[in-house]
Amino acid sequence: MSQPDPFRRARLNVLGLNSGTSINSLDWALVEFGGTRPTWRVLNAGELRFPRGRAKRLRVLAGTDVVAKSDLAATDQEFGIWVGDAVRRIRSRHLRGRRVDLVASHGQTVGHWPGGVIDTTLQIGDPDQIAKRAGIPVVSHFRHGDLAVGGQGAPLTPAVNRMLFGRARRTVGILNLGGIANLSVIPPRSSTSRALGTDCGPANLLLDAAARRWLRRPLDRGGRVAGRGTVHAGMLGTLTRHSWFRKRLPASCGREQFGEAFLREVRRSHPRVPGADVLATLGAYSAWGGARAVWKLSRQPDIIYLTGGGVHNAALVTAIDQTLGAIRVAIIEELGVDPDALEAVSFALLGYLMVRRRPVDLRGATGARRAAVLGRLVWP
Repeated sequence: MSQPDPFRRARLNVLGLNSGTSINSLDWALVEFGGTRPTWRVLNAGELRFPRGRAKRLRVLAGTDVVAKSDLAATDQEFGIWVGDAVRRIRSRHLRGRRVDLVASHGQTVGHWPGGVIDTTLQIGDPDQIAKRAGIPVVSHFRHGDLAVGGQGAPLTPAVNRMLFGRARRTVGILNLGGIANLSVIPPRSSTSRALGTDCGPANLLLDAAARRWLRRPLDRGGRVAGRGTVHAGMLGTLTRHSWFRKRLPASCGREQFGEAFLREVRRSHPRVPGADVLATLGAYSAWGGARAVWKLSRQPDIIYLTGGGVHNAALVTAIDQTLGAIRVAIIEELGVDPDALEAVSFALLGYLMVRRRPVDLRGATGARRAAVLGRLVWP
């Protein structure tokens, strides 16, 4: 007897999971979707902080170019087990009585090499372990589908941001301040133009690394220390001369370009800069990278909404507002979305589109040759 298709329901509840470049937590959002031009509603959202030891092991793996095959395989499996158990905890503690039809897991990026000799990407968190432990189908490996059609594998969010936030008459920008900052520029709803997007450079990745180095804390909470600092012009000049900024946009980047090794190089060039000034300068650097992307893309937004963990850093938000000048800057809460949950919502939508067999058009964001269905489905 054939089994019923669990995805034939008119509306699906998808649990989106994302652990970003900063490697500090698993963000989650349960989202109800329906229709071919999806309507959507966030049912609940939150985060699970990584235990300190786990975060440290993942950062070491992500920052290492050479690793034993056995270590990589073991960490992939171990992290998948942890995520599968995390899904069970989320359901029991936060989603009682809520149906979960699908899990959409981005995985933890530990390597990203677009356009180079190997032209690939690597996310860990074995989806079979997640599916079998949680008892729910899992979609994963979204970036690989984009690479297979000539894209860079990131950023993936511009196309889904268009579905989520397209406005009738305005061109909207969404600047995500995660470990790496990325920008989506969404045309008016009636326009046939593509959504544009690109990575912009580092945001919380370097800021958090600097906080661990100079403050002995996981982050500069609220940007309070950076707010007391002064931007160091010489250090900012060194930062802006990074070779990645000579790439033509759209382009993607990651820890390979802007990890702790890069921060150590900059520090060696400017050894006497106080910690508060380093943090202020890194905030100005992130603001410069975001503004550069806005100016270089072919379409200017009428408003830019900020999202991601960086919205809680007041010094960073102020620096972005000042750098962008006449363009209005707001927090994405104005649109009714938790800025800490948006990427998890985005991956939930990518999972929904995959099981509905809907292609995602990233030609204006990753350079893909064509739209493609993204993701791989694993059964429990």
